Amino acid sequence: MIFNMTKKNSQTETKEKTCFIIMPIADMDGYDSGHFDRVYEHLIKPACENSGHKAIRADDIASSNYIIIDILHKILDSDMVLCARPSISLPF
Repeated sequence: MIFNMTKKNSQTETKEKTCFIIMPIADMDGYDSGHFDRVYEHLIKPACENSGHKAIRADDIASSNYIIIDILHKILDSDMVLCARPSISLPF
């Protein structure tokens, strides 16, 4: 694991690097049930860990009643952000 070492008040503290993952967290038409969970657990999360980052998805963070606020905070606070967009066209 890779750690970012920072000095704070003459003490050494470690900060784990984070990668915020923007991707569907629910099943979608046109994909098998659980497809996106499998992509996250078996592809994205291990790749992040191999690069020394902790993978975080929106459904891992719910710290307020407004998920969009949590998402915006993670986008700004994370060391890296990865967007895994499905190949089927979405209305956005």
